[in-house]
Amino acid sequence: MSHPATAAVNRAIEAAAEAATVAELEHAFMPEISRALGAHETLVFAFDGDGLPLGLTGTLGRHMAFYNAEMYRADPLQRALKGADAVRVTVALGDVLTHEDYRQSGAYRGFYQPLGVDDLLCLWPMGQPYGAPDMVGLLFGREGQRPYGRAERRLLERCLPAVRAVVRRERRAQVAQRRVRAIELALDAVAARPTVVVDARGDVQWASRDAERLLARSGVEPARLGEEAARIGRRGHTAFAISGLAGQVRAAPAEGGFVLELEDHERVRSKPLLEALARRHGLTRSEQVVLEQIGRGLDNEAIARALFVSLETVKTHSKRVLSKLGVQSRTQAALIAHGIAPQRDP
Repeated sequence: MSHPATAAVNRAIEAAAEAATVAELEHAFMPEISRALGAHETLVFAFDGDGLPLGLTGTLGRHMAFYNAEMYRADPLQRALKGADAVRVTVALGDVLTHEDYRQSGAYRGFYQPLGVDDLLCLWPMGQPYGAPDMVGLLFGREGQRPYGRAERRLLERCLPAVRAVVRRERRAQVAQRRVRAIELALDAVAARPTVVVDARGDVQWASRDAERLLARSGVEPARLGEEAARIGRRGHTAFAISGLAGQVRAAPAEGGFVLELEDHERVRSKPLLEALARRHGLTRSEQVVLEQIGRGLDNEAIARALFVSLETVKTHSKRVLSKLGVQSRTQAALIAHGIAPQRDP
């Protein structure tokens, strides 16, 4: 291979080192490695945990609307790729299908040929079978009769460690995001009041959903809370008022910052009403809690996340709440929860 191709591969490897996600490979990595391989069409693709395709980027990704379900089912390349050796990291068209069979297919005539894709070379960085859950792949297509050979494979395989590192970075980030999300849900579940956590400089690190809703309703920016907490914390105060909020903010010093509890006057006012509704209509404690969440505008999925129960459990409670209140819709139940709509006799 020529020096320009080698230089392009080196630039591609440098670009991959900067990528935080697989999708980011499209921006610099794919153009450089395409230059080295003589490819003019590219595709960065992945399959989710259920084996469904997602994240189509690259030049071919912009044309996938023309690749319909019927074409997909009839495409011999799809069948051939799904039967390819799982341990391979580079897969060329000629490895899995003859070029003659490829060019005689309806998918070639209707999709690949108009785009000038006569030959294909793929990189499967994690060595997973095509279509496997969480599988990631890169595809390069070019025009002409000369098939991809060993030289192009070697160039592409030089990028393998860098691309694998990108996939692993993204997967570690996804695990970290799921962990953070789980912690946030747990904090939401145990937070008795709308809560905001700020560091010593006043930068907001976390806010419960109740706090986010209360601040949005009051028109108060979370940053204002953090700034005030940092200011009054240095003076040893434990509570303060801020314009826009009806009640005080209690500031509990914590290592490296403060935990702020906000007073939600609307929720405090609604509690006696909810308790009275529960007594009058025979709501269980769980049903009362679900009615409170309905009154806050949450759908069943959000309620399930907030209460750490299954979606089916919430659906059952919601159905019983509507039945006991004698209403047909969640909107009517929410109005009753706020004392806006009249109650029906039980």
